[in-house]
Amino acid sequence: MNQEDVEVFSKETFLTSVKRISESAAGNRNANTIVIEEAPAMALVREKHAQLHDVVGSLSEKISAVLARQERDFLAAYRAHMYNVQKELHEMREKIHRNETVENKSEKIKKIEDERDWYRKEALRLDAFTTIMTKDLKYMKENLEAIEEDRNWLEKQLKACKKQNKLLRAELDVRLSVPGNNSDSGGVFPPFDTLSRSGSRSQKRRGSQDITIAATPAVGAHGLPHLNLDVTSPGQSATLAEEREEKLKKHLRTLKRELQRKSNELTTIKRQQRMLRRDGGTGQSLLERGQHNGVHAFQHPSTKRANPNLTFS
Repeated sequence: MNQEDVEVFSKETFLTSVKRISESAAGNRNANTIVIEEAPAMALVREKHAQLHDVVGSLSEKISAVLARQERDFLAAYRAHMYNVQKELHEMREKIHRNETVENKSEKIKKIEDERDWYRKEALRLDAFTTIMTKDLKYMKENLEAIEEDRNWLEKQLKACKKQNKLLRAELDVRLSVPGNNSDSGGVFPPFDTLSRSGSRSQKRRGSQDITIAATPAVGAHGLPHLNLDVTSPGQSATLAEEREEKLKKHLRTLKRELQRKSNELTTIKRQQRMLRRDGGTGQSLLERGQHNGVHAFQHPSTKRANPNLTFS
């Protein structure tokens, strides 16, 4: 079988592929081959086939166009949806920010109110502290004035005692050296009654302390005892003079001790005043610091007013 027979056989296999046999192959057909004439409707079939072929050929392009159009529509819808979502998200963020701002404002207002209450309490406490400190300062000034007055009075007493001691020593020397001068009752001192009255008035004028001098028969101009110069013999005069000199020495020692005590009290008060000025910004009074540290502090004048009574023996 040659090539032409194979070609004719392959073309005649399907009815749709039946065509006119070319003239070149007509001589080679055998007598048994049946030639089918083309139907009139085949032209319409071929036309529809061509149209279908064109449609199938352009199907991919149409599908691509439809897909592109749908993609554009989807992207537009997606953009619109995302815009709405972003808009809602922005609104929610703004709302949250406003709520946080309101909450922060409330917290800030509460904090400021707490600070205001604290400052108010601190102002009241400092006002009370200032009042207490003013009263303490006034009391300490009064106590300082009283102690200075007592110290000045004790200094005067000490000077008077020393002066009278010198006079007594001089008179004792004179009495011992002149035995016949025993009837002189005046001595070198002024009259006793006048001096006693003046000494009493001097003691009454002193309002800070009540000084009691024991074992003295008479009081002189400075609150000191006078000697009774009426003696019968030089021996008795010397004995009495020695006794009175001993009493005067005791009196001097007592006055010195009192003066030293007053000086110590004055030094303590001045030191406490310096501490009070130095610790004025600590917000704690001297009474509170004394109670906290276990140190003695001055009591307030409303509770107790110090008024010491000095007694000389």
